[in-house]
Amino acid sequence: MPNPATLELTSVLHWLLPNYCSHLQAGKPLLRKLKDGRILRWEARSEDALCTLREAFEGVDRRVGFNVELKFDDDLAYTEAALAAALRAVLEVVFEHAGGRPVIFSSFQPDAAQLVRKLQDKYPVSLAACHHATHHG
Repeated sequence: MPNPATLELTSVLHWLLPNYCSHLQAGKPLLRKLKDGRILRWEARSEDALCTLREAFEGVDRRVGFNVELKFDDDLAYTEAALAAALRAVLEVVFEHAGGRPVIFSSFQPDAAQLVRKLQDKYPVSLAACHHATHHG
């Protein structure tokens, strides 16, 4: 398991729920692990505020790395120009506010992963994949 400090703002659900992907059943509780090791239910209300990427970079200790997951709707066909515009906006924030911390880009969208690699060479890029565990008896 990776260093927990690098997971503070990334989706720790991928680590706490081994088979976390689109096949999660509605109503299954989500969990989060705190710095002190306690695991609590992850509860969110519709009125809960979300911070921007800039605010996250500014508010989190610079020793903490970020996995910036680039999310795009799988049901839409994006032109390269549309993807590039969205990715350039993200890159602008990262270049201005990452502050030398470790950053990795990841995406389940192959075109986005490939394009962000073309647009910059400072940070690594990973193509994410949804893995379904198979149990053999």
